[in-house]
Amino acid sequence: DEIDVIAERLLQLDEVPENKIDKLALQAKLTAKGQPEPSEEMIKDVLEDLKYIIAAVRHLVELTDEAGDTVTNDIMTGILPTLEKKVWMINAFRS
Repeated sequence: DEIDVIAERLLQLDEVPENKIDKLALQAKLTAKGQPEPSEEMIKDVLEDLKYIIAAVRHLVELTDEAGDTVTNDIMTGILPTLEKKVWMINAFRS
């Protein structure tokens, strides 16, 4: 859902969101592991990825604040609780 909201916002700003998987893969900062991993390792990797995404979203919040783009700032700020809740739930599950 969040990806659709972000893509729609890019369109509203007269930008074109990338939708070709090969181009997205080249731009990705997160990498697929390729092979099945033990579940504990997989959970650790998901947590690291979520934390990376949270940091990137927080950076976007700062940038949109500096740019005075309150709509995009609100969208990005609104995404943070969902991401942070996922981290909390995974950590709670692991305990």
